[in-house]
Amino acid sequence: MERRNTIIALAVAGAVAVGMVSCATRCVARRAQEGPPQDAQVATEEEVATTRWRIPEPEGEADEVRTRAWEAADGSGATLSVRGGTLVERSAAGDVTVTAFQVAEESEGLVRVRCVGPEGATFEDELRLGRDDGRVTVSSGAFRLAGTYVEAGGAGTVRIDGVPEAYLSLVGDWQGFAHGVEAFCATWVPDATTATFFPEVSLDTASGRVTATLACDDPASTTVAVAWDGTTFEVSCDGR
Repeated sequence: MERRNTIIALAVAGAVAVGMVSCATRCVARRAQEGPPQDAQVATEEEVATTRWRIPEPEGEADEVRTRAWEAADGSGATLSVRGGTLVERSAAGDVTVTAFQVAEESEGLVRVRCVGPEGATFEDELRLGRDDGRVTVSSGAFRLAGTYVEAGGAGTVRIDGVPEAYLSLVGDWQGFAHGVEAFCATWVPDATTATFFPEVSLDTASGRVTATLACDDPASTTVAVAWDGTTFEVSCDGR
Protein backbone atom coordinates (compact mmCIF):
# COMPACT_ATOMS: atom_id res chain seq x y z
CA MET A 1 0.00 0.00 0.00
CA GLU A 2 1.34 3.39 -0.99
CA ARG A 3 2.43 5.40 1.95
CA ARG A 4 1.13 8.89 1.29
CA ASN A 5 2.82 10.75 4.08
CA THR A 6 6.43 10.41 5.07
CA ILE A 7 8.24 12.10 7.93
CA ILE A 8 11.77 12.93 6.89
CA ALA A 9 14.42 13.63 9.52
CA LEU A 10 16.60 16.53 8.49
CA ALA A 11 19.10 16.47 11.35
CA VAL A 12 22.05 15.81 9.08
CA ALA A 13 25.52 16.50 10.48
CA GLY A 14 26.96 19.61 8.94
CA ALA A 15 23.77 20.32 7.03
CA VAL A 16 22.70 23.51 8.73
CA ALA A 17 22.87 26.07 6.01
CA VAL A 18 21.59 29.13 7.78
CA GLY A 19 22.64 30.40 11.19
CA MET A 20 21.33 33.92 11.05
CA VAL A 21 19.08 35.55 8.48
CA SER A 22 17.82 39.10 8.32
CA CYS A 23 16.47 39.76 4.84
CA ALA A 24 15.33 43.30 4.06
CA THR A 25 11.76 42.97 2.77
CA ARG A 26 9.81 45.91 1.42
CA CYS A 27 6.46 44.17 1.75
CA VAL A 28 6.46 42.91 5.32
CA ALA A 29 3.81 44.16 7.73
CA ARG A 30 3.41 47.75 8.78
CA ARG A 31 5.29 47.44 12.08
CA ALA A 32 8.42 45.57 10.91
CA GLN A 33 11.48 47.55 11.86
CA GLU A 34 14.28 47.79 9.33
CA GLY A 35 17.61 46.27 10.33
CA PRO A 36 21.00 46.89 8.79
CA PRO A 37 21.63 45.02 5.54
CA GLN A 38 23.82 41.94 5.74
CA ASP A 39 26.09 40.87 2.91
CA ALA A 40 25.00 37.70 1.11
CA GLN A 41 21.80 37.52 3.21
CA VAL A 42 19.80 40.35 1.65
CA ALA A 43 17.43 39.74 -1.23
CA THR A 44 17.83 42.00 -4.23
CA GLU A 45 14.88 44.00 -5.55
CA GLU A 46 14.48 41.43 -8.34
CA GLU A 47 14.54 38.50 -5.90
CA VAL A 48 11.94 40.12 -3.62
CA ALA A 49 9.63 40.65 -6.56
CA THR A 50 9.80 37.00 -7.65
CA THR A 51 9.53 35.25 -4.27
CA ARG A 52 6.35 33.26 -3.74
CA TRP A 53 4.67 33.28 -0.32
CA ARG A 54 1.28 33.92 1.22
CA ILE A 55 0.22 34.89 4.75
CA PRO A 56 -3.24 35.53 6.28
CA GLU A 57 -4.46 39.14 6.22
CA PRO A 58 -5.74 40.68 9.48
CA GLU A 59 -9.51 41.02 9.64
CA GLY A 60 -11.60 42.73 12.30
CA GLU A 61 -10.93 44.13 15.74
CA ALA A 62 -9.70 40.87 17.27
CA ASP A 63 -6.87 40.80 14.76
CA GLU A 64 -6.00 44.36 15.73
CA VAL A 65 -5.16 42.88 19.12
CA ARG A 66 -3.43 39.78 17.73
CA THR A 67 -1.11 41.66 15.40
CA ARG A 68 0.49 43.89 18.02
CA ALA A 69 3.06 43.49 20.77
CA TRP A 70 1.82 44.87 24.10
CA GLU A 71 3.36 46.14 27.33
CA ALA A 72 1.63 47.08 30.58
CA ALA A 73 0.53 50.72 30.74
CA ASP A 74 1.38 50.86 34.46
CA GLY A 75 5.10 50.41 33.80
CA SER A 76 5.26 47.08 35.66
CA GLY A 77 7.10 45.43 32.78
CA ALA A 78 4.36 42.90 32.10
CA THR A 79 3.73 41.98 28.46
CA LEU A 80 0.76 40.60 26.54
CA SER A 81 0.84 38.33 23.48
CA VAL A 82 -2.40 37.27 21.77
CA ARG A 83 -2.18 34.15 19.61
CA GLY A 84 -5.32 32.70 18.07
CA GLY A 85 -7.63 32.21 21.05
CA THR A 86 -5.08 32.66 23.83
CA LEU A 87 -4.06 35.64 25.97
CA VAL A 88 -0.51 35.11 27.22
CA GLU A 89 0.69 37.54 29.90
CA ARG A 90 4.23 37.50 31.21
CA SER A 91 5.42 39.42 34.28
CA ALA A 92 8.74 41.22 34.45
CA ALA A 93 9.94 38.32 36.62
CA GLY A 94 9.04 35.82 33.87
CA ASP A 95 5.87 34.38 35.41
CA VAL A 96 3.28 33.46 32.76
CA THR A 97 -0.50 33.40 32.98
CA VAL A 98 -2.68 32.06 30.16
CA THR A 99 -6.35 32.77 29.48
CA ALA A 100 -8.21 31.03 26.63
CA PHE A 101 -10.91 32.97 24.81
CA GLN A 102 -13.41 32.80 21.97
CA VAL A 103 -14.60 35.84 20.09
CA ALA A 104 -18.33 36.27 20.57
CA GLU A 105 -18.86 39.59 18.80
CA GLU A 106 -16.85 42.40 17.24
CA SER A 107 -17.67 46.05 16.73
CA GLU A 108 -15.57 49.17 16.28
CA GLY A 109 -13.04 49.29 19.11
CA LEU A 110 -14.66 46.41 20.97
CA VAL A 111 -14.30 42.62 21.05
CA ARG A 112 -16.69 40.62 23.25
CA VAL A 113 -15.09 37.37 24.40
CA ARG A 114 -15.92 34.20 26.31
CA CYS A 115 -12.96 33.20 28.44
CA VAL A 116 -11.60 30.26 30.40
CA GLY A 117 -9.21 31.38 33.12
CA PRO A 118 -6.15 29.56 34.50
CA GLU A 119 -8.29 27.91 37.20
CA GLY A 120 -10.84 26.69 34.66
CA ALA A 121 -13.52 29.26 35.50
CA THR A 122 -15.53 30.53 32.52
CA PHE A 123 -16.64 34.13 32.15
CA GLU A 124 -17.50 36.79 29.60
CA ASP A 125 -15.62 40.05 29.14
CA GLU A 126 -14.55 42.63 26.58
CA LEU A 127 -11.33 43.71 24.91
CA ARG A 128 -11.60 47.48 24.52
CA LEU A 129 -9.31 49.21 22.03
CA GLY A 130 -8.40 52.87 22.43
CA ARG A 131 -5.58 55.38 22.11
CA ASP A 132 -3.35 57.09 24.64
CA ASP A 133 -0.93 59.77 23.45
CA GLY A 134 -1.00 58.33 19.95
CA ARG A 135 -0.44 54.72 21.02
CA VAL A 136 -3.05 51.98 20.64
CA THR A 137 -4.26 50.56 23.96
CA VAL A 138 -6.27 47.48 24.93
CA SER A 139 -8.09 47.12 28.25
CA SER A 140 -9.99 44.19 29.73
CA GLY A 141 -11.11 42.58 32.96
CA ALA A 142 -9.89 39.33 31.42
CA PHE A 143 -6.27 40.41 31.87
CA ARG A 144 -4.56 39.13 34.99
CA LEU A 145 -1.38 41.17 35.30
CA ALA A 146 -2.46 44.62 34.11
CA GLY A 147 -5.81 46.21 33.35
CA THR A 148 -4.49 48.05 30.30
CA TYR A 149 -1.70 47.36 27.83
CA VAL A 150 -0.23 49.77 25.29
CA GLU A 151 1.26 48.94 21.93
CA ALA A 152 4.97 48.20 22.20
CA GLY A 153 7.55 48.40 19.48
CA GLY A 154 7.98 45.19 17.50
CA ALA A 155 11.14 43.11 17.76
CA GLY A 156 12.19 43.88 14.18
CA THR A 157 12.93 41.41 11.39
CA VAL A 158 12.90 37.90 12.79
CA ARG A 159 16.09 35.83 12.61
CA ILE A 160 15.70 32.35 11.11
CA ASP A 161 17.94 29.67 12.60
CA GLY A 162 18.80 26.06 11.80
CA VAL A 163 17.44 25.55 8.27
CA PRO A 164 19.15 22.41 6.80
CA GLU A 165 20.40 22.05 3.26
CA ALA A 166 18.24 18.91 3.02
CA TYR A 167 15.07 21.01 3.42
CA LEU A 168 16.21 23.62 0.93
CA SER A 169 16.92 20.85 -1.57
CA LEU A 170 13.25 19.82 -1.27
CA VAL A 171 11.76 23.29 -1.79
CA GLY A 172 14.51 24.91 -3.85
CA ASP A 173 13.61 28.50 -2.91
CA TRP A 174 15.37 30.02 0.09
CA GLN A 175 14.21 33.56 -0.71
CA GLY A 176 10.52 32.62 -0.82
CA PHE A 177 10.78 30.69 2.43
CA ALA A 178 12.68 33.42 4.28
CA HIS A 179 10.51 36.30 3.11
CA GLY A 180 7.32 34.38 3.94
CA VAL A 181 8.45 33.64 7.50
CA GLU A 182 9.69 37.21 8.00
CA ALA A 183 6.44 38.74 6.73
CA PHE A 184 4.29 36.39 8.81
CA CYS A 185 6.20 37.08 12.02
CA ALA A 186 6.21 40.83 11.39
CA THR A 187 2.40 40.70 11.24
CA TRP A 188 1.34 37.89 13.57
CA VAL A 189 4.29 37.38 15.94
CA PRO A 190 5.71 40.91 16.26
CA ASP A 191 7.41 40.18 19.60
CA ALA A 192 9.51 37.30 18.25
CA THR A 193 13.21 37.83 17.57
CA THR A 194 14.13 34.30 16.42
CA ALA A 195 12.33 31.47 14.60
CA THR A 196 14.14 28.12 14.93
CA PHE A 197 13.58 25.33 12.40
CA PHE A 198 12.38 21.97 13.75
CA PRO A 199 14.59 19.08 12.49
CA GLU A 200 11.74 17.19 10.81
CA VAL A 201 9.38 18.01 7.95
CA SER A 202 6.29 16.28 6.59
CA LEU A 203 6.24 15.26 2.93
CA ASP A 204 3.02 14.18 1.23
CA THR A 205 4.40 11.85 -1.42
CA ALA A 206 1.19 12.00 -3.45
CA SER A 207 0.92 15.78 -3.81
CA GLY A 208 4.53 16.72 -3.15
CA ARG A 209 3.42 19.15 -0.42
CA VAL A 210 6.20 19.81 2.11
CA THR A 211 5.33 21.17 5.57
CA ALA A 212 7.91 22.49 8.01
CA THR A 213 7.56 24.13 11.42
CA LEU A 214 9.55 26.74 13.32
CA ALA A 215 9.52 27.63 17.02
CA CYS A 216 9.44 31.35 17.84
CA ASP A 217 10.93 32.86 20.98
CA ASP A 218 8.00 35.19 21.73
CA PRO A 219 6.35 34.96 25.19
CA ALA A 220 3.61 32.74 23.73
CA SER A 221 6.16 30.29 22.22
CA THR A 222 4.35 30.43 18.88
CA THR A 223 4.85 27.57 16.42
CA VAL A 224 4.79 28.68 12.78
CA ALA A 225 3.95 26.24 9.98
CA VAL A 226 5.27 26.67 6.42
CA ALA A 227 3.64 24.59 3.68
CA TRP A 228 5.23 24.44 0.20
CA ASP A 229 2.97 23.19 -2.60
CA GLY A 230 5.51 23.45 -5.38
CA THR A 231 4.68 27.07 -6.25
CA THR A 232 3.97 29.00 -3.03
CA PHE A 233 4.99 29.02 0.64
CA GLU A 234 1.87 29.34 2.79
CA VAL A 235 2.74 30.48 6.31
CA SER A 236 0.37 30.14 9.29
CA CYS A 237 0.13 29.42 13.01
CA ASP A 238 -2.55 28.05 15.30
CA GLY A 239 -5.62 30.22 14.89
CA ARG A 240 -4.18 32.01 11.83
